[in-house]
Amino acid sequence: MSDTLKTVFISLGTSLIVSLITFILGLRSGKNQADRQKMQELYKQLYSHFADLKKSIQEDRSKTWDNYEHINRGNRILYTPPVRKLELSGDLIYLKKRIADEASELEMEIMNYGSDRNNAAKDIHEVILSNLELFKDGYKFEAYSNKDSKNILKTANPTGCNSHLMCSYKIFFNKEHFEEMLNNWAAKKDHALDFSSRGNPPSYSFCLYPDSLVVPTEEFKDTLIKGFQKHVKGYTESDRIKSQLLRRIDKLERKLRRRAKEPVSFWETFFGAFVDLFR
Repeated sequence: MSDTLKTVFISLGTSLIVSLITFILGLRSGKNQADRQKMQELYKQLYSHFADLKKSIQEDRSKTWDNYEHINRGNRILYTPPVRKLELSGDLIYLKKRIADEASELEMEIMNYGSDRNNAAKDIHEVILSNLELFKDGYKFEAYSNKDSKNILKTANPTGCNSHLMCSYKIFFNKEHFEEMLNNWAAKKDHALDFSSRGNPPSYSFCLYPDSLVVPTEEFKDTLIKGFQKHVKGYTESDRIKSQLLRRIDKLERKLRRRAKEPVSFWETFFGAFVDLFR
């Protein structure tokens, strides 16, 4: 075979290979482009969801399963926050598997974290009831349905205060926020602190009126916190778990933000095109 003919065959082969690669990449790129808007919307939706979860944790009102829609499956109630809803619909397969798995696991842990805090209300209330000596005489108990219950505690109201600041029992988990709130309350003496658990009506509530303590607010705070540390399940680990969850949300948010702008990277398109040939 002459050198000229060899050159022709090499040139032809090279052109065929280049054309094949271009064709394969074109197909893959076209497929990605068709899915691009859908993937962008899914990534944006999850970014917004985790931003909302982060804010709820930072503000000590962490979301729980029952903040979301539910479906009935036999004798079970299945709550469907956004990631789980995408799993059930099948749309989660559009997302990068590693990110989808991370989002699913993190959402479940955040929901459980919030539920654990809600479930701690009973123990928190019992700690408050075990320290009635901190309050002036005149405190009283009320109940929503059982007249013998002590699920509602109201301290004496020596100043006749009728202004209330509504608070969640979850705030007791945030020592700094709890202390700041108490200091403002003690300084102003113009409102009561009305704590309550989840529910309508709530299962537990505690109303602290101005000038109703027989000890300084600092001693009141320290006494309750010591009681919470000893008797409230998960209280001592709460700050560590909260910090871990917030760090993981930040990490996932960065990934979701990048993907919302560019759902599929160049190298994923390049290598994915050739992987598709062997499927």
